[in-house]
Amino acid sequence: MAVLTGQTTRGERLAYFGGGFGINLLSGTIGSYVLIYLTDVVGLAAAAVGTLLLVARLLDAVGDPLMGYVIDHLPERRGGRYRPYLFTGALLASVSFLSVFFLPLWTPWPLLAAWVTYLLWGFVADLVDLPFISLLPTMAADTAERSRLAGLSTFGRILGVLVINVATIPVVSSFADERTGSQVWALCLVLASLAIMALVPGRVRERVRPVNPQRYGLRRLVTLILTNRAAMVLVTAKLSASTAIAAGGASVYYFTYNVGDRSLISIAALAMVAPTMLGALLVPALIRRIGLKAALLGALMLSAAPSVVIWLVHSNVTLVLVLMGLTAVGGGATLTAANATIAELVDYAEWRFGDRAEGAFTSLAAFAAKAGAGLGGAMVAYTLAFTGYVGGARQSEQALDGIVFAMTLLPAAVLLAGAAVFLAYPVTRELSERVAAELAERRQEALS
Repeated sequence: MAVLTGQTTRGERLAYFGGGFGINLLSGTIGSYVLIYLTDVVGLAAAAVGTLLLVARLLDAVGDPLMGYVIDHLPERRGGRYRPYLFTGALLASVSFLSVFFLPLWTPWPLLAAWVTYLLWGFVADLVDLPFISLLPTMAADTAERSRLAGLSTFGRILGVLVINVATIPVVSSFADERTGSQVWALCLVLASLAIMALVPGRVRERVRPVNPQRYGLRRLVTLILTNRAAMVLVTAKLSASTAIAAGGASVYYFTYNVGDRSLISIAALAMVAPTMLGALLVPALIRRIGLKAALLGALMLSAAPSVVIWLVHSNVTLVLVLMGLTAVGGGATLTAANATIAELVDYAEWRFGDRAEGAFTSLAAFAAKAGAGLGGAMVAYTLAFTGYVGGARQSEQALDGIVFAMTLLPAAVLLAGAAVFLAYPVTRELSERVAAELAERRQEALS
């Protein structure tokens, strides 16, 4: 099948930005607020919540590749392979999201309800996230254009997380009962997300189609993933970034207990906005100059270094805020480069194995994001439990030290490990250019 040439329109780019924002209003809340919600609002023990987050993400390790396979094999409808399914997925994800914040407070078995609703969210969220991420390799064939789209999507996701980090605690706390506040806020987020996601499918276009129209089977899926070193290395790097971001959520505990001023949570979120956006918007130009591999390696290192310094100066709140901004530059760059690299991986696998599998590879990215959120949250929860944290109480010195460790050295170590693994990523800038050229030739041959 052919590839439709041409760059994306301004309307498409705006829609792809909006999709990232709308999706992250929900997934960002799950990633950054659900831990403190379950421990401090529902009243579950930190260790119990940590186990839930970890087990849920391990189950996703099995479920996400299968969901990617399902997405790749959905019937192609008018408008493409992925975009017709976006809003249906958004509706189902919204229902699942609300269940996380309502059912544990409505039943006499809150821990059981938390397990059921959180596990269900992990699978249902794929129905909107995977088609959306899968759009990126189909909207453009050019690496620069893909990098720009990835940057806009990351920009949208960052704004979504910003809304969550800035507004969630103040909105929830403004109610006399935080349980009611959590539920009202969850409902508002769902309505906003659905309003945005309803607009996306009609404004984007799928241009790049497979050279080989035959769809791969389950056995081939195993080959595409497990024998593909590039896929395994990239997923490991993305997993480390997602884990570090989730572990950085321990800053909520830091400002609440170490500093003693919850209002600084919103200030810190605002202070990180411009640096994160800067990283997301500048990295496409960096990718054009040095390639995806070098750009992602540099972004991982930039994310890690300031966290180590924060550990040394954590008693100086002003300096901590400045250093969190530097970390945010690397975080924005990391997310953008990782998303662009997934699109590169789709081309590389088609070039090497003959099968184009956007859903399969984006499912790996979704798994890494969700697994990282669960793993990072679990590592924070276990650190808090190990150091004696008690929700809503005055914390011991050991617990306060555990909070600082969880938001600094823990994510820094994870990021550095991810960077070390990513050194083995085989797709250099030169190979990526060769892959793009040869795939273009194959498509021309398929046309003739």
